[in-house]
Amino acid sequence: MSDVKWESGMMRTVGALWMAVLPSMAVSQPLHDPIPPEFRGTFAPKLADCADPDGVELIEVAADGIHYYEGDDYLLIGIKFSGASTKSGKSIPLFNGRFTGRSETQLLGEMNVRMEMETPNLLIRYALKDDGEPDIKPANTWVRCPAAKRK
Repeated sequence: MSDVKWESGMMRTVGALWMAVLPSMAVSQPLHDPIPPEFRGTFAPKLADCADPDGVELIEVAADGIHYYEGDDYLLIGIKFSGASTKSGKSIPLFNGRFTGRSETQLLGEMNVRMEMETPNLLIRYALKDDGEPDIKPANTWVRCPAAKRK
């Protein structure tokens, strides 16, 4: 067999393999979980803040991050799971994520956090310590805003 025929055959084989792989690359999924649906929604530190016409205290939890009045925490990587609540000890939905923060024109760095859906309407966020466990102080606590009270 001549070198030209062998190289031509090899090129066709490589081309066929590439074409077989290409479609699966187009529909590939991210290597992490988005923030789960049960965590998503509009929240505020207190129920009364949900009716604030300026919306300064409101946060919006979406699949890609947490969005504030003048900043965002964008999800870089995350994993959803269930486990014991840091507050009550009962089994609840949990989410560990690495976020990068942004406030207007400044990047604020990266942080590792645990989000816990203590009840369907109470979201608690803890910073994660180096050992991966939640740091219980300080914690952010938000209540879900009823649809009728949102700005």
